[in-house]
Amino acid sequence: GVKGTMTGTGRAGYFEIDNPLSSNIALYSVTNGTGSALYAAGRGKTSANATLRIENTEPDQGMAAYLHNRSNFATTHFQNDGSGQVLYTVANGTGPAIFATGKGKTFANATMRIENTETDQGMAAHLFNNSNFATAHFQNNASGEVLWVEHHGTGHYIVATSGTEWKFWVDNAGVTHTKVLEI
Repeated sequence: GVKGTMTGTGRAGYFEIDNPLSSNIALYSVTNGTGSALYAAGRGKTSANATLRIENTEPDQGMAAYLHNRSNFATTHFQNDGSGQVLYTVANGTGPAIFATGKGKTFANATMRIENTETDQGMAAHLFNNSNFATAHFQNNASGEVLWVEHHGTGHYIVATSGTEWKFWVDNAGVTHTKVLEI
C-alpha cells in the first residue's frame, strides 16, 4: 500500500484534480474486505480542525456530502461519549437546517423518530423560537389526524404555561382545566 507520514507541520497527503472539465474523483477508496474503506482519526478542536471536514464551494446546487446505503442497517451512526451534542447543524442561509423525507408507515418507521431513554426528567424534543411566527406547524393533506397524542403514564396529556403559571391543561383522565374561559 501507499503510506504518507509527516513529522513536521505540513500535510501527509494531498490529492487534487487541476482540470475544471474533469468529472473524475480525486480520491477513490474501496475495499472488498470487512474493514472500513475510509478511516479518519484526529484530535482537532472546533469545526476548523475537525477530524473529518468536508466543504463544497459550488453555490449552484452544490452538495458537501452524499451518503448512499443499500443495506438494512443505518446509513449513518453518530455517537458521542462526551457531554457535547451528537449532531449540531447550522443553516446560515435561508434553507432549513434539517430536511427529512421518508416513506415509513406508522410510528415505528416515521420519517423522524426521536426517543429519549432517560427516566428522570428526560425530554425527547425541545423546540425554541424567537420570532413573530409559530414555533411549530403541523399539516396533513390526507384523511389522517394532524396531531396524535398518546399517553401511557400518570402525568397530564397537555400543559400550556407561560413559564411561571399554567394557563390550561388536559389531565390524565382527559378533563380540560383552564384558568380563564372566554367564549
